[in-house]
Amino acid sequence: MKKFFNKINPHNKEFRLIEHRRTLFLTPFIPILIAMVVMIIVGFTGRYPLNLGMDFVGGYSITVEHSQMTQGETDREKFNYIRSRIEGFEFEGTNYNISVRNNFLRQGEGDNASLRINFRPVAGFDDARMLQLNAALRDYLQRELFPTTFDGYVIQGDSVSATISSELIRNTIIAIIVISILLLIYIAWRFQFLQGVATIIGLLHDVIIVFAFMAITRMEIGATFIAVLLTVVGYSINDNIIVFDRVRENQKNLMLKDKSLAYITNLSIKETLTRTLVTTLTTIVSIAVLAIFGVPSVRIFVAPIIVGFAAGIFSTTFITPGIWVGLAETWAGYKKKKQNKGGQPISKKQKTAIAVSES
Repeated sequence: MKKFFNKINPHNKEFRLIEHRRTLFLTPFIPILIAMVVMIIVGFTGRYPLNLGMDFVGGYSITVEHSQMTQGETDREKFNYIRSRIEGFEFEGTNYNISVRNNFLRQGEGDNASLRINFRPVAGFDDARMLQLNAALRDYLQRELFPTTFDGYVIQGDSVSATISSELIRNTIIAIIVISILLLIYIAWRFQFLQGVATIIGLLHDVIIVFAFMAITRMEIGATFIAVLLTVVGYSINDNIIVFDRVRENQKNLMLKDKSLAYITNLSIKETLTRTLVTTLTTIVSIAVLAIFGVPSVRIFVAPIIVGFAAGIFSTTFITPGIWVGLAETWAGYKKKKQNKGGQPISKKQKTAIAVSES
């Protein structure tokens, strides 16, 4: 293991990252497998494998405005108290164990302060039935939370339709497909087609890792998650272009014309690694402050971005360049074999030489 890390250490003169690409490709499968296990276990409990927000599955909310009986307590303590009252609620003599989401939204300050708490629909209840339950829950909480006076304290019940979920999912898929096509066209024109294919695979890796993080942590996936994915994809694209631009420059270097494609790629990664780490980590530190000191709604937005940026560093360094070298060598070997009338196989050294000459 120590020998392996020495070979991929950028300070090592024998920096050989591409040669160990197959081993590095296996690393992302660890969080992916953990996420799959978590999703399967959660699925057996009857819940969604992913913690989908109200934007995707619909739901209901109760807004408690200026709860005087909990003044002086933290928002979390207020939330927990209100949740305990909701979980003890009986509708028409039956307790349906209403599932309250483990997050809340604070609005306003002082006498105008309010807490909005979301909960999922009761299984088997249609919209009309849920509206009746929501009205009964609102009246119940009014009695439970404000037993002495109702003046100035309003509890509002709202519902959110899940019909927008199909639009969100469709628009997200379309956006990612359009980005991938435009990216492939740009890189094929500016660099090489196979580099564009490798970049798209690397971006797919980043997106999957973000989904794995959300599955493992059970953080809620709402409409802002779409912005998270697009932000991560955009940042990773920039890092990949930087690496491939350095590869192109090194391929034009006369001193490196006899070097293999793996050697040139290793050198290019080594030369750009510091830049990739510094710029990305600087951004991560900046937005990490929001995750630490921000409200829960901001933390839900920032945390997956941090994970996505970290995954982008990994894919830019260990995934995308290795995939490109593998594709280039395979394509060069295929062309050489096709040109060889005798059908004699060629060595790996010949493949890399052909790939360098064609790129």
